[in-house]
Amino acid sequence: VSLEAYPGKKYKGQVVKVADTATTNEAGATAFDVAIQMDLSDINLKIGMTGTADVTVASKKSATVVPVEAVVEKQGKKYVFKVVDGKARLTPITLGLVTDSDVEVVKGVKIGDYVVVKGTEKLKDGSGVKI
Repeated sequence: VSLEAYPGKKYKGQVVKVADTATTNEAGATAFDVAIQMDLSDINLKIGMTGTADVTVASKKSATVVPVEAVVEKQGKKYVFKVVDGKARLTPITLGLVTDSDVEVVKGVKIGDYVVVKGTEKLKDGSGVKI
């Protein structure tokens, strides 16, 4: 948590409540109100002070991840094009955690595999590719 009144300082806290329903602002952004419990005994907190919080929903120490744009969806299933012997091979995958930019692949891709990130919409299984 960062407070505008104390620039450059960060405080740790724990989410204790998340609203049941979301709110939407004029720009169309959706948000959930969150209550965060913090130890603020060392600062002079006053009503009306504002700040921001970065909330970690989940994390893993070790995971195989690919950029989200590498994932191809066909008939409700997720795939990536792995590069095998100079050919793009449509490979089914099982996803784990997902962020705005990356997805965890728990099955179908391993560390060291090459996957196509850009131009997947032009590929078919078996298309020739160059790295």
